[in-house]
Amino acid sequence: MSRSRRPAGCTIEIRSASEAETRATGRRLAAALLALGGGCVALVGRLGAGKTVFVKGMAEALGVEPRRITSPTFVIMHVHATDRAVLYHADAYRVGTAAEFEEAISPALEKLHEGALLAVEWAERVATALPPDRITVRMEHLGVAEREISISGPAEALKPLGRSSGS
Repeated sequence: MSRSRRPAGCTIEIRSASEAETRATGRRLAAALLALGGGCVALVGRLGAGKTVFVKGMAEALGVEPRRITSPTFVIMHVHATDRAVLYHADAYRVGTAAEFEEAISPALEKLHEGALLAVEWAERVATALPPDRITVRMEHLGVAEREISISGPAEALKPLGRSSGS
């Protein structure tokens, strides 16, 4: 897959005080991406940072019951299809190489321009396999339930999330 330069964008910083707030942020981002015709979300953060919780929110935007969302660590990718769109939920934690991961998620990559969403946990391990116009969500523990969520990507996708800083 050929990669071009990453488009200019912005970064939004969000402090989440609960799982419900983290899910709400995922839901808003997914809704914005769906309005733009789909896209890829690269999730970065330590174990327990809230990556899967964020994807639960994305799934809610498509009408998927959040309890159906579990980390696909051992199967690499789960597919959740609704009448609104398809959510591909992938996990790069156990993948050997970016090329191996790209091959495993190729069905999702092919559908991104058809309105699909792709959420990739542990995306830092396979960054070269992901589209350059992806949204990157970095999550950091601040406390038991509190998280700092930094979302970077094309400004048009992040505008519905609130104030941003240009990059």
